[in-house]
Amino acid sequence: MANKALYESKEIVKSYSVYRPHYSQQIADHVLDELKKASPSKTTFDLMVEVGCGSGQATNLFAPYFNKVLATDISEEQIKSARQRSEFKHVSYDIGKAEKINAKDGSVDLLLAAEAAHWFNLKEFYSEASRIIKPNGCLALIGYGCPKIKPSVNKMNAEDASSLATSLLDESLLEIAGEDKPVCLETGSKYSGICAEIPSTKINRFSVKQAYDWSLTYLRGFYHSIGIYQKHMKKIREELQAQSGNPSAEDDRSIDVAEVFVEKLKRKLDLASLNDDDIKITAEFEVFIIVAHSLSQIG
Repeated sequence: MANKALYESKEIVKSYSVYRPHYSQQIADHVLDELKKASPSKTTFDLMVEVGCGSGQATNLFAPYFNKVLATDISEEQIKSARQRSEFKHVSYDIGKAEKINAKDGSVDLLLAAEAAHWFNLKEFYSEASRIIKPNGCLALIGYGCPKIKPSVNKMNAEDASSLATSLLDESLLEIAGEDKPVCLETGSKYSGICAEIPSTKINRFSVKQAYDWSLTYLRGFYHSIGIYQKHMKKIREELQAQSGNPSAEDDRSIDVAEVFVEKLKRKLDLASLNDDDIKITAEFEVFIIVAHSLSQIG
């Protein structure tokens, strides 16, 4: 399971709720169509459980199709944020682990994890999934990797600029990932390893592209919303404080890997003279959806 500290600070919870992509109706439709295949006569379902719910982006999207929803996360701050953003009275938010779900055997129509499964202990999570999902229910995993960045520039071929910007973002995050590098690679592979471990022979995959018009300032905000960034900066700041006391604002900026990435990108695109708000980009995410039926019992 994820290190709780990755998504516990108020700073990252705020960044997560603002700068992360929100899920489109098309994503929900793919999952619901799969769920309806097993129960063709149903238009609404009894119970959805979401684990690793974060600030509730996916929860609010799926909630209208269920009579009851339980959404959990190990981060107290994320749960507070989700409750504040909640749009439905029949949704309950609680602190809880994906590996120990508070639901009865065979009671859940849909078990959902959106941009979260890469942090789970998969063996324990799949065991719980097999226990609680109804015979005609589904497990749905949703995720995305880093976006494809398309800067609006006049001094470089558009495709070359996109390839350069996207590569710089990927490389920057991998450089700071440390022990979490396998997590980055798993999201980049669209959950190939996670999918291979699902105890089901009936698995369907879908993908949906979502594009957002951002400024470079907004891209920096997205970088700040990533757990490995927060973890890396906490370590660097603690090391600097141990050596020379509290770092100045100038020192902090010089060690901030998000700032280093932004400045490097501006130089490479020959845009160093422009303000970050004036540099426009398109961020294109490929959201992947994995839906599994008829999970086998584990253990």
